[in-house]
Amino acid sequence: MPSRLPRVGVNPGGFSLVELIVVIAIVSLLFALTFPALRAARESGRRTACKDNLRGIGISLYEYLDGNGCFPEAAVEPTTDNPLNLPSLAEALSMTRTPRLFQCPDDFYRRQDAVAVMARAGLSSLPTSYFALEGTSYAYEMIVSGRTPVQLLAAGLESSEIMASADFAPFHGATDHNGSQNFLYVDGHVDCTTVASTGF
Repeated sequence: MPSRLPRVGVNPGGFSLVELIVVIAIVSLLFALTFPALRAARESGRRTACKDNLRGIGISLYEYLDGNGCFPEAAVEPTTDNPLNLPSLAEALSMTRTPRLFQCPDDFYRRQDAVAVMARAGLSSLPTSYFALEGTSYAYEMIVSGRTPVQLLAAGLESSEIMASADFAPFHGATDHNGSQNFLYVDGHVDCTTVASTGF
């Protein structure tokens, strides 16, 4: 009996090269369409976690206010700019055991900020984040430090207009685009504001 030869151009057990290329192209297209949406969802989640941190700090500020009659006296930048040797906000609120509350998930130093901090603080290496250097990602506003709500309102501003704490920098967003910064106000609400890029 003569042996049967396979027919030319037929691949009985697999995909042809064209079919494989089409499948790869479709998968690549789907990935390209979903990747930016996933990245945006992750960024939104980190921004929301930061807002939750600031709300938690706001609750702690009011607990301190109820017990002491005024807001805590604390440093804006406890490590690099603290001539009065004030405690950090976490120390003033006795919350050093919960450091994650004071760490923004997007906290990082933009290069020009890090260089400026290096010069001011006399550091020999670039810090990776505000939290790594200061023990907090959030600046505490000096206008609030050690004051009572009556003293703050005497300035003619509403409690919804007086900032109590905020991200040190516009952490949220791409490093080469406009970023956004979260702000905690004395009335307890948190707002996110877009900050124009400075070209770094």
